[in-house]
Amino acid sequence: GYEPKVSFDTFENPAATMFSFTLSVKSEGYKRTANTRVYLVASSPDESGQEALHWSLEVLAQDGDEVIVCRGADEESFEKDHDHTREQARELMVEMQMKSAEYDPDRKLSLILEYVPTKNIGATLDRLIALYRPDSVVVGTRGK
Repeated sequence: GYEPKVSFDTFENPAATMFSFTLSVKSEGYKRTANTRVYLVASSPDESGQEALHWSLEVLAQDGDEVIVCRGADEESFEKDHDHTREQARELMVEMQMKSAEYDPDRKLSLILEYVPTKNIGATLDRLIALYRPDSVVVGTRGK
């Protein structure tokens, strides 16, 4: 199972450097070590974004790793209904935990979800790269 860690919610503070909703969980027994690899996954709700997320959880992440998922969303939807947006984020985190357990129930991972309102996903990813300093970045593409 997973245990929740500290989460952050800056929805009510648009002046914050990075207006976002962050959820964080770790597997029971997870320990960060010098060998921990950090992956940042840009996962849109479309098919390619879902494939990037599932591939990262199934193939890439190994025991002791940390997977940070960035889900960019329309800024207007964030402004309208914060509770609905928070619920969407929680549902995605539950999906991430279930998929991770389905692929390897014994693997110990740290999972972080950054749910961010943005018009410029590139700038958002740049900020997350500076914040988390991942070893690799996984991006789904629409094939265009």
